[in-house]
Amino acid sequence: MSEHRWQKVAQKLKDILLTDVEWGRLDSRPEGMQHSGDSDVLVFPTDRTRGLWVAGSVSDREKQLISLLVEREKEEMSTGRGRSPKNQLIAWLREVEQSRDAFSALPSLGGRFTLSERIPFYVARCGEHVLTGEKEVIRVIQSFFDEQVWVLAMSTRDYLLLPLAGIVYEGDEAEEWQEMLWHWADGLVEMFTSELSEDVRAVVHPPVETIEELGKAWLEIKQTFSLGMALHPGRRVFATWDMALERLLQALPREERRAFLEDVASASHTWWKDQEMRETLETFFRLNLNVSETARQLYVHRNTLLYRLDKLKQETGRDVRRFEDAILIRLALLMTKP
Repeated sequence: MSEHRWQKVAQKLKDILLTDVEWGRLDSRPEGMQHSGDSDVLVFPTDRTRGLWVAGSVSDREKQLISLLVEREKEEMSTGRGRSPKNQLIAWLREVEQSRDAFSALPSLGGRFTLSERIPFYVARCGEHVLTGEKEVIRVIQSFFDEQVWVLAMSTRDYLLLPLAGIVYEGDEAEEWQEMLWHWADGLVEMFTSELSEDVRAVVHPPVETIEELGKAWLEIKQTFSLGMALHPGRRVFATWDMALERLLQALPREERRAFLEDVASASHTWWKDQEMRETLETFFRLNLNVSETARQLYVHRNTLLYRLDKLKQETGRDVRRFEDAILIRLALLMTKP
């Protein structure tokens, strides 16, 4: 829970002192300071095993200020003072990610979400370098949701956004709200691309009302993001309600996966190594087995598409125009992602 906070303290000191500052184990000098002499490195313990490592020449006054800052941070962490409800929520969500025991000690923000029903959106910055400062990122996000959003900076690279449901969700039918939330998430990605030139991915979850619901949603969001990036790296938006098959596959032992593939492939495994066939099938499934629309999306003649599907049927004995066979082939595609 305190790791992120000490890392932010280290970054703040680095900016002020204009020297290298890192938070790490007391018994292992940080990698970036391996070549510094003992007299050039100071350590300020933050607990029994970790501390702030400060490189370079530091005056006595600066040493005193660092010591005072460390003591103040330790006191605030132990008493909970100086932590806004938002920061308490961030800290608790990090604990939830490490252990489900955190659900037995909900943060003291009230039994229900005090700011009414909210929709969790998760945004991860996936570019090699983070180009935009946190203040500017938050400003743009606030503008996107007309200031009616909580922005939880889980790290410098990922944010949990909690806008009021009323500004996003207006439909009653399940299909309506799912499509609406997906389009909002896609709009978020587009905003990061156009306004901040950032490469991001987004995850969206149905509305939550309580802190406990938010904790469970956070676990689903992180799992969805992990599965999505592994199995669908080309997608920009993932929805937690749209990953049932992927979760099922993750839970299967390796031997059962192999047996399933052998059964589906009927002794011929080559079809899923064909990139053209993979693209054809993934588009076909994404467009709900619609032959005409798939041909249009792939820029091929309808007969060309039918030829590919018939070829697959000959190799596997499975006709993906039939719902039952389509599910089996889709599972096989997911299991054989490169």
